[in-house]
Amino acid sequence: MNNKFLKMAVAGLVLSVSSFANATIINPPGYSDTLYLSGAGGWGSMAHASNGDVYYSKSGGVFKYDGVTTTSLGAGLGLEIIGNNLFIGGYNNNTIKTYNLSTEAISTIGTISSNYINGFALASNDFVGHEGELLIATLNGVFAYNLLTAASSNIWGGAIYSDIIVDNDGRVLATDYSAGVSELMSNGTKVSLGTVGQYDALALYAPSGESYMANSNTDTIDVLKSDNTVTQFAIAANFNGGWFPSPLSFNTDFTKLYYADGNDIRVISGFDGIAEVPEPSTIAFLSLGLMGLAARRFKKQA
Repeated sequence: MNNKFLKMAVAGLVLSVSSFANATIINPPGYSDTLYLSGAGGWGSMAHASNGDVYYSKSGGVFKYDGVTTTSLGAGLGLEIIGNNLFIGGYNNNTIKTYNLSTEAISTIGTISSNYINGFALASNDFVGHEGELLIATLNGVFAYNLLTAASSNIWGGAIYSDIIVDNDGRVLATDYSAGVSELMSNGTKVSLGTVGQYDALALYAPSGESYMANSNTDTIDVLKSDNTVTQFAIAANFNGGWFPSPLSFNTDFTKLYYADGNDIRVISGFDGIAEVPEPSTIAFLSLGLMGLAARRFKKQA
């Protein structure tokens, strides 16, 4: 039986007899854990806008939550906000879409050779050969997608990747379903970081450069430090990602960590946080790429 579905069945049984139990235990102390949004958990992704809006995917659908109202944005799986756009990865299709946070317009910008798109990250300008390209985690490897030309290539194949991030040092980190978390090199090789477990999701805590990780084998939130050592931050969570990501993300000022706990989304408060400062060159490169794609579509329609 698929591990994801077995875990869901067991979790449902446990919750039915002990729903009063805490969802997670924080270590070290000093943090608070509260319910954020009931019924929005499970497998999927999450992204936060600077105005406080939360975008999440659940069971192949994408939703926007403004603190009061939940709005459907259609089908999708992997989510990432880059610049003024929410990138949406296809669920059981190979499309890449963007949702403009200002105009609320949804556009298809391209496709890749994988039907399940789990996550996105933007390569740094130092990632040789793929500078400023969109890195895409899928069930069939990690793809590099050029926003100017719409060309894509499967750079790191042969594995299932449920999430991907770029850390403060420009390192590309991805969750390999069968081998923990790896650092992906621009030449197509990868280096295992020695993490143990099946990690569904990664969330960068920019103030320290640490990467928080959802471990669905142990149902813990672990922390990968800059020296590649791993510590445990929280236990007794309930991640159901399996081949897909589990929601795990910080808000834009890094004061709160949101995560999926069974069928709900909970929030851990108490992080020091910092003001969000986007990298100007990266955001400019992204804007140029999206303008280029828009121009190509316009030419085709003319």
